[in-house]
Amino acid sequence: MSIDNVFENTAAIDKLYEKINGGEGIGTGSLVLASDLECRNEYSEVDNLKRIVAKKIWFDTANQLISRREEEFRAFEIWSNRLPCDDFNNKNLAGGNGGLNLHLDKDEELNELSSPIYASAFYLGPKEGVTGGELYINTKGTKYLQEYNKNGGKYMDLNSQEWMKVTFRYNRVVLFDSSYPHFVAPIISHPVDKYRVTIAVNAWEKEKLGVSIPKEEEIVERVTLFH
Repeated sequence: MSIDNVFENTAAIDKLYEKINGGEGIGTGSLVLASDLECRNEYSEVDNLKRIVAKKIWFDTANQLISRREEEFRAFEIWSNRLPCDDFNNKNLAGGNGGLNLHLDKDEELNELSSPIYASAFYLGPKEGVTGGELYINTKGTKYLQEYNKNGGKYMDLNSQEWMKVTFRYNRVVLFDSSYPHFVAPIISHPVDKYRVTIAVNAWEKEKLGVSIPKEEEIVERVTLFH
């Protein structure tokens, strides 16, 4: 599911784009509690801006999704991607030079698979001029990723119905099931000194990464956002 023109007043996202485009990235590794999304003087400008984005996406634009899982929902994981990345040299189709490799969003601090309730990607900028960099999402889920890794990542049929393609567009948010593997196609061109910048805001049912969720608390049913 993609939603355009998320922010009517784009001053906050334009400022956040300026910061990240200039090299001030937002790293992974910690969660922001759902109760801690208000801006505060003691937070950095980037920390406040990322809270504005998270709150707008999940408590305004996609509020109906959160309300479905309200009793489980606890926190957000928020990080940024600035592409093309100069030190990334992946030769596979899934990502390629300047893209982002096929992967699942998950708790990187655990050995077992632990995924968020929902995943999202918000397109911060630039406002125009990006060619390539499409987001491809496989709706077959974790089974597809297992098959892809088994064949050595040598083949994928992007024309099959299990693939969803979302083009890059300023002020667009993409919402999807966290069990769907996805990748970003290579960036063919972009304006000089203006990178393709996205901010991921994933919704978790736990307050800290590296903590396993007891099996009896896992939710079997998932909401399918793509059909």
